[in-house]
Amino acid sequence: METKNIKPSPLLSLDRNDELPKRYRKANYMRNENGDLYKRCARCGKFLRISHFYRITSMCKDGRREYLGAWCKWCVIEYVHRTEKGGV
Repeated sequence: METKNIKPSPLLSLDRNDELPKRYRKANYMRNENGDLYKRCARCGKFLRISHFYRITSMCKDGRREYLGAWCKWCVIEYVHRTEKGGV
């Protein structure tokens, strides 16, 4: 019987949905071994900590809602610098 040393992925799939509102897709969120929450950037595709995303607040009829931006802070900054220079 052959045994293979398979190293587990540092990012584990999201098991519980206690910290995420229902409108978020589980495919875009992961937890690591320590339970830290990671989100996938829509532009670069990397999984980064939640603190690497801008929080967006909007006012609605129901009250105030908070969202996380789809792009990480680095992608937003890179896009702003490109547009300021005149090239997109």
